[in-house]
Amino acid sequence: MTELIIWDWNGTLFNDVEWCICVINNMLISRGHKPLESIAEYHDAFCFPVIDYYKKVGFDFEKEPFEVLAEEYIAAYLAGKTGNCGLNNHAETVLAKIHSAGIKQVILSASETNNLRGQISEFGIAKYFDEILGLSDIYAESKLQAAVNYIAANRAISLDGEESGNALVAAKPLPAANGGGCKACRTTGEILAANKAFSLDGEDSGNALLVAKPLPAANGGGRRACRTTGEILSSNKSFSLDGEESENDLVTAEPLFAANGGGRKACRTAGKILLVGDTLHDYEVAATLNADCLLYSAGHQSRERLMTAGVPVLGCLLGVLDELGIRN
Repeated sequence: MTELIIWDWNGTLFNDVEWCICVINNMLISRGHKPLESIAEYHDAFCFPVIDYYKKVGFDFEKEPFEVLAEEYIAAYLAGKTGNCGLNNHAETVLAKIHSAGIKQVILSASETNNLRGQISEFGIAKYFDEILGLSDIYAESKLQAAVNYIAANRAISLDGEESGNALVAAKPLPAANGGGCKACRTTGEILAANKAFSLDGEDSGNALLVAKPLPAANGGGRRACRTTGEILSSNKSFSLDGEESENDLVTAEPLFAANGGGRKACRTAGKILLVGDTLHDYEVAATLNADCLLYSAGHQSRERLMTAGVPVLGCLLGVLDELGIRN
Protein backbone atom coordinates (compact mmCIF):
# COMPACT_ATOMS: atom_id res chain seq x y z
CA MET A 1 0.00 0.00 0.00
CA THR A 2 1.21 3.51 -0.79
CA GLU A 3 2.30 5.28 2.39
CA LEU A 4 3.74 8.48 0.95
CA ILE A 5 3.03 10.59 -2.14
CA ILE A 6 5.69 13.02 -3.30
CA TRP A 7 4.17 15.76 -5.44
CA ASP A 8 6.02 17.98 -7.86
CA TRP A 9 4.70 21.55 -7.74
CA ASN A 10 5.31 23.56 -10.92
CA GLY A 11 3.34 22.12 -13.80
CA THR A 12 1.90 19.24 -11.77
CA LEU A 13 -0.21 20.86 -9.08
CA PHE A 14 0.49 24.47 -10.08
CA ASN A 15 -0.43 25.48 -13.64
CA ASP A 16 2.29 27.97 -14.56
CA VAL A 17 3.36 26.73 -18.00
CA GLU A 18 2.00 29.62 -20.06
CA TRP A 19 3.37 32.16 -17.59
CA CYS A 20 6.82 30.52 -17.74
CA ILE A 21 6.74 30.79 -21.53
CA CYS A 22 5.75 34.46 -21.29
CA VAL A 23 8.59 35.29 -18.88
CA ILE A 24 11.29 33.48 -20.86
CA ASN A 25 10.07 35.01 -24.14
CA ASN A 26 10.21 38.53 -22.70
CA MET A 27 13.81 37.89 -21.71
CA LEU A 28 14.70 36.45 -25.12
CA ILE A 29 13.05 39.28 -27.08
CA SER A 30 14.75 41.95 -24.97
CA ARG A 31 18.09 40.48 -26.03
CA GLY A 32 17.22 40.14 -29.69
CA HIS A 33 16.78 36.36 -29.54
CA LYS A 34 14.02 34.36 -31.21
CA PRO A 35 11.16 33.64 -28.77
CA LEU A 36 9.53 30.28 -28.28
CA GLU A 37 6.59 30.22 -30.67
CA SER A 38 4.42 27.51 -29.12
CA ILE A 39 3.88 25.31 -26.07
CA ALA A 40 5.21 22.42 -28.17
CA GLU A 41 8.50 24.27 -28.73
CA TYR A 42 8.70 25.01 -25.01
CA HIS A 43 8.01 21.37 -24.16
CA ASP A 44 10.86 20.29 -26.42
CA ALA A 45 13.29 22.75 -24.83
CA PHE A 46 12.50 22.53 -21.14
CA CYS A 47 14.77 20.31 -19.07
CA PHE A 48 16.78 19.96 -15.88
CA PRO A 49 19.12 21.29 -14.81
CA VAL A 50 17.55 24.57 -15.85
CA ILE A 51 20.92 25.94 -16.92
CA ASP A 52 20.75 23.52 -19.88
CA TYR A 53 17.30 24.82 -20.77
CA TYR A 54 18.64 28.38 -20.84
CA LYS A 55 21.36 27.25 -23.23
CA LYS A 56 18.83 25.53 -25.49
CA VAL A 57 16.66 28.61 -25.92
CA GLY A 58 19.59 30.81 -26.91
CA PHE A 59 21.12 32.63 -23.94
CA ASP A 60 24.84 33.33 -24.19
CA PHE A 61 26.57 32.80 -20.84
CA GLU A 62 29.72 34.53 -22.10
CA LYS A 63 27.70 37.74 -22.33
CA GLU A 64 25.58 37.18 -19.22
CA PRO A 65 26.21 34.61 -16.48
CA PHE A 66 23.46 32.09 -15.85
CA GLU A 67 23.11 33.35 -12.29
CA VAL A 68 22.24 36.86 -13.49
CA LEU A 69 19.70 35.51 -15.98
CA ALA A 70 18.14 33.25 -13.33
CA GLU A 71 17.71 36.17 -10.94
CA GLU A 72 16.01 38.24 -13.65
CA TYR A 73 13.73 35.34 -14.54
CA ILE A 74 12.65 34.67 -10.95
CA ALA A 75 12.02 38.37 -10.26
CA ALA A 76 9.77 38.64 -13.33
CA TYR A 77 8.08 35.31 -12.61
CA LEU A 78 7.20 36.24 -9.02
CA ALA A 79 6.16 39.79 -9.90
CA GLY A 80 3.50 38.78 -12.38
CA LYS A 81 2.32 35.28 -11.55
CA THR A 82 -0.63 36.39 -9.40
CA GLY A 83 -3.66 36.28 -11.66
CA ASN A 84 -1.72 34.43 -14.37
CA CYS A 85 -1.51 31.03 -12.68
CA GLY A 86 -3.65 28.71 -10.61
CA LEU A 87 -3.94 25.12 -9.52
CA ASN A 88 -4.37 22.51 -12.22
CA ASN A 89 -7.85 21.05 -12.72
CA HIS A 90 -8.91 18.77 -9.86
CA ALA A 91 -5.70 19.37 -7.90
CA GLU A 92 -7.35 20.28 -4.60
CA THR A 93 -9.98 17.56 -4.97
CA VAL A 94 -7.25 14.96 -5.39
CA LEU A 95 -5.15 16.30 -2.50
CA ALA A 96 -8.15 16.34 -0.17
CA LYS A 97 -9.18 12.81 -1.10
CA ILE A 98 -5.69 11.44 -0.52
CA HIS A 99 -5.43 13.34 2.78
CA SER A 100 -8.75 11.84 3.91
CA ALA A 101 -7.42 8.37 3.06
CA GLY A 102 -4.62 8.87 5.57
CA ILE A 103 -1.78 8.85 3.04
CA LYS A 104 1.09 11.23 3.74
CA GLN A 105 1.80 13.87 1.10
CA VAL A 106 4.80 16.12 0.57
CA ILE A 107 5.68 18.66 -2.10
CA LEU A 108 9.12 18.34 -3.69
CA SER A 109 10.17 21.22 -5.92
CA ALA A 110 13.25 22.68 -7.56
CA SER A 111 11.94 26.12 -6.52
CA GLU A 112 13.60 28.09 -3.74
CA THR A 113 11.89 27.10 -0.49
CA ASN A 114 10.59 30.51 0.62
CA ASN A 115 9.20 31.28 -2.85
CA LEU A 116 7.60 27.84 -2.90
CA ARG A 117 5.93 28.25 0.47
CA GLY A 118 4.63 31.65 -0.58
CA GLN A 119 3.02 30.22 -3.70
CA ILE A 120 1.40 27.34 -1.84
CA SER A 121 0.01 29.62 0.87
CA GLU A 122 -1.99 31.56 -1.74
CA PHE A 123 -4.19 28.52 -2.39
CA GLY A 124 -4.85 27.33 1.16
CA ILE A 125 -3.62 23.80 0.47
CA ALA A 126 -0.67 23.59 2.88
CA LYS A 127 -2.93 21.67 5.29
CA TYR A 128 -2.76 18.63 3.02
CA PHE A 129 1.03 18.27 3.25
CA ASP A 130 3.32 16.89 5.91
CA GLU A 131 6.30 18.72 4.44
CA ILE A 132 7.17 21.24 1.73
CA LEU A 133 10.59 20.55 0.26
CA GLY A 134 12.35 23.14 -1.88
CA LEU A 135 15.90 24.24 -2.61
CA SER A 136 18.14 26.76 -0.89
CA ASP A 137 18.72 28.77 -4.10
CA ILE A 138 16.91 29.83 -7.30
CA TYR A 139 19.02 27.91 -9.81
CA ALA A 140 16.83 24.77 -10.06
CA GLU A 141 19.67 22.31 -10.55
CA SER A 142 18.11 19.19 -9.05
CA LYS A 143 15.69 18.33 -6.28
CA LEU A 144 17.00 14.81 -5.74
CA GLN A 145 19.04 15.62 -2.65
CA ALA A 146 16.04 17.23 -0.95
CA ALA A 147 14.09 14.01 -1.51
CA VAL A 148 16.95 11.83 -0.25
CA ASN A 149 17.28 13.96 2.90
CA TYR A 150 13.56 13.74 3.60
CA ILE A 151 13.38 9.97 3.19
CA ALA A 152 16.49 9.55 5.32
CA ALA A 153 14.95 11.56 8.14
CA ASN A 154 11.51 9.97 7.91
CA ARG A 155 11.28 6.66 9.74
CA ALA A 156 7.59 6.21 9.01
CA ILE A 157 8.37 4.19 5.88
CA SER A 158 7.89 0.49 6.54
CA LEU A 159 10.30 -2.38 5.96
CA ASP A 160 8.42 -5.34 4.48
CA GLY A 161 5.17 -4.01 5.92
CA GLU A 162 6.55 -3.55 9.44
CA GLU A 163 7.30 -0.26 11.17
CA SER A 164 11.06 0.06 11.04
CA GLY A 165 13.17 2.12 13.38
CA ASN A 166 16.37 1.27 11.54
CA ALA A 167 15.32 0.80 7.92
CA LEU A 168 17.43 3.56 6.47
CA VAL A 169 21.16 3.10 6.03
CA ALA A 170 24.08 4.76 4.31
CA ALA A 171 24.54 5.08 0.56
CA LYS A 172 27.80 5.98 -1.15
CA PRO A 173 28.30 7.28 -4.69
CA LEU A 174 30.15 4.95 -7.00
CA PRO A 175 33.52 6.03 -8.36
CA ALA A 176 33.61 7.52 -11.86
CA ALA A 177 34.95 4.27 -13.29
CA ASN A 178 31.74 2.55 -12.28
CA GLY A 179 29.15 5.07 -13.38
CA GLY A 180 29.93 8.14 -11.35
CA GLY A 181 26.93 9.53 -9.52
CA CYS A 182 25.04 6.24 -9.36
CA LYS A 183 23.96 5.31 -5.88
CA ALA A 184 25.01 2.17 -4.07
CA CYS A 185 22.13 -0.23 -3.58
CA ARG A 186 21.29 -3.37 -1.68
CA THR A 187 18.74 -6.03 -2.58
CA THR A 188 15.54 -6.40 -0.58
CA GLY A 189 15.47 -9.39 1.76
CA GLU A 190 18.86 -10.68 0.67
CA ILE A 191 21.63 -8.83 2.50
CA LEU A 192 24.59 -9.41 0.25
CA ALA A 193 26.97 -7.60 2.58
CA ALA A 194 27.80 -10.97 4.08
CA ASN A 195 28.94 -12.30 0.71
CA LYS A 196 32.42 -11.07 -0.11
CA ALA A 197 32.37 -12.73 -3.50
CA PHE A 198 30.92 -9.51 -4.83
CA SER A 199 33.41 -6.86 -5.69
CA LEU A 200 33.67 -3.17 -6.40
CA ASP A 201 36.53 -1.99 -8.62
CA GLY A 202 37.84 -5.56 -8.67
CA GLU A 203 38.41 -5.55 -4.91
CA ASP A 204 36.60 -7.61 -2.30
CA SER A 205 33.77 -5.56 -0.89
CA GLY A 206 32.66 -6.08 2.68
CA ASN A 207 29.58 -3.99 2.12
CA ALA A 208 28.70 -5.47 -1.28
CA LEU A 209 27.91 -2.23 -3.07
CA LEU A 210 25.77 -2.72 -6.15
CA VAL A 211 25.44 -0.71 -9.35
CA ALA A 212 21.86 0.47 -9.92
CA LYS A 213 20.51 0.18 -13.47
CA PRO A 214 17.04 1.23 -14.69
CA LEU A 215 14.65 -1.61 -15.35
CA PRO A 216 13.15 -1.77 -18.85
CA ALA A 217 9.54 -0.66 -19.14
CA ALA A 218 8.37 -4.26 -19.44
CA ASN A 219 9.75 -5.00 -15.99
CA GLY A 220 8.42 -2.05 -14.07
CA GLY A 221 9.89 1.02 -15.70
CA GLY A 222 11.06 3.43 -13.08
CA ARG A 223 12.18 0.79 -10.64
CA ARG A 224 15.82 -0.15 -10.55
CA ALA A 225 17.47 -3.38 -11.44
CA CYS A 226 20.36 -4.42 -9.28
CA ARG A 227 23.74 -5.37 -10.68
CA THR A 228 27.01 -6.09 -8.88
CA THR A 229 30.39 -5.09 -10.19
CA GLY A 230 31.61 -8.05 -12.22
CA GLU A 231 28.47 -10.08 -11.48
CA ILE A 232 25.16 -9.58 -13.32
CA LEU A 233 22.34 -10.74 -11.10
CA SER A 234 19.82 -10.77 -13.93
CA SER A 235 21.59 -13.77 -15.46
CA ASN A 236 21.70 -15.79 -12.24
CA LYS A 237 18.46 -17.22 -10.88
CA SER A 238 20.16 -18.33 -7.69
CA PHE A 239 19.74 -14.80 -6.41
CA SER A 240 16.44 -14.19 -4.73
CA LEU A 241 14.08 -11.34 -3.98
CA ASP A 242 12.79 -11.44 -0.42
CA GLY A 243 14.10 -14.98 -0.13
CA GLU A 244 12.19 -16.20 -3.19
CA GLU A 245 13.46 -16.92 -6.68
CA SER A 246 13.04 -13.85 -8.86
CA GLU A 247 10.75 -14.66 -11.77
CA ASN A 248 11.96 -11.82 -13.96
CA ASP A 249 15.63 -12.47 -13.14
CA LEU A 250 15.92 -8.88 -11.92
CA VAL A 251 16.45 -8.13 -8.27
CA THR A 252 14.85 -4.89 -7.15
CA ALA A 253 17.41 -2.56 -5.66
CA GLU A 254 16.55 -0.48 -2.62
CA PRO A 255 18.29 2.87 -2.05
CA LEU A 256 20.28 3.20 1.16
CA PHE A 257 20.19 6.53 2.94
CA ALA A 258 22.27 8.02 5.72
CA ALA A 259 20.69 7.24 9.07
CA ASN A 260 21.65 5.28 12.14
CA GLY A 261 25.29 5.13 10.94
CA GLY A 262 26.25 1.72 9.68
CA GLY A 263 23.00 -0.20 9.99
CA ARG A 264 22.63 -2.98 7.43
CA LYS A 265 18.90 -3.15 6.80
CA ALA A 266 17.66 -2.04 3.39
CA CYS A 267 14.74 0.35 3.13
CA ARG A 268 11.86 -1.19 1.22
CA THR A 269 10.34 1.67 -0.76
CA ALA A 270 8.91 0.06 -3.91
CA GLY A 271 5.13 0.27 -3.70
CA LYS A 272 5.36 2.39 -0.55
CA ILE A 273 6.25 5.71 -2.18
CA LEU A 274 4.62 7.28 -5.23
CA LEU A 275 6.09 10.33 -6.95
CA VAL A 276 3.81 12.39 -9.21
CA GLY A 277 5.47 14.87 -11.55
CA ASP A 278 5.47 16.35 -15.01
CA THR A 279 9.07 15.99 -16.26
CA LEU A 280 11.63 13.31 -16.96
CA HIS A 281 13.60 14.70 -14.03
CA ASP A 282 10.72 13.65 -11.77
CA TYR A 283 11.01 10.15 -13.20
CA GLU A 284 14.77 10.18 -12.54
CA VAL A 285 14.20 11.20 -8.92
CA ALA A 286 11.58 8.47 -8.48
CA ALA A 287 13.90 5.87 -10.02
CA THR A 288 16.73 6.83 -7.70
CA LEU A 289 14.39 6.59 -4.69
CA ASN A 290 13.05 3.30 -6.06
CA ALA A 291 9.60 4.88 -5.83
CA ASP A 292 6.69 4.28 -8.16
CA CYS A 293 6.07 7.14 -10.58
CA LEU A 294 3.17 8.77 -12.39
CA LEU A 295 3.76 11.57 -14.89
CA TYR A 296 1.26 14.30 -15.79
CA SER A 297 1.16 15.43 -19.40
CA ALA A 298 -0.35 18.93 -18.96
CA GLY A 299 2.82 20.35 -17.43
CA HIS A 300 6.29 21.36 -18.60
CA GLN A 301 7.09 18.47 -20.94
CA SER A 302 5.07 16.78 -23.65
CA ARG A 303 3.32 13.44 -23.41
CA GLU A 304 5.66 12.11 -26.10
CA ARG A 305 8.76 12.93 -24.04
CA LEU A 306 7.22 11.59 -20.85
CA MET A 307 6.24 8.31 -22.50
CA THR A 308 9.93 7.51 -23.01
CA ALA A 309 10.20 6.91 -19.25
CA GLY A 310 8.06 3.79 -19.50
CA VAL A 311 5.78 4.72 -16.59
CA PRO A 312 2.06 5.69 -16.65
CA VAL A 313 1.38 9.13 -18.12
CA LEU A 314 -1.86 10.80 -17.02
CA GLY A 315 -3.83 13.50 -18.78
CA CYS A 316 -5.91 14.27 -15.69
CA LEU A 317 -4.92 14.41 -12.03
CA LEU A 318 -7.99 12.37 -11.09
CA GLY A 319 -6.05 9.45 -12.55
CA VAL A 320 -3.87 9.51 -9.43
CA LEU A 321 -6.92 8.49 -7.39
CA ASP A 322 -7.59 5.67 -9.84
CA GLU A 323 -4.03 4.43 -9.45
CA LEU A 324 -4.44 4.47 -5.67
CA GLY A 325 -7.88 2.82 -5.84
CA ILE A 326 -9.61 5.61 -3.88
CA ARG A 327 -11.50 7.54 -6.56
CA ASN A 328 -14.97 6.60 -5.32
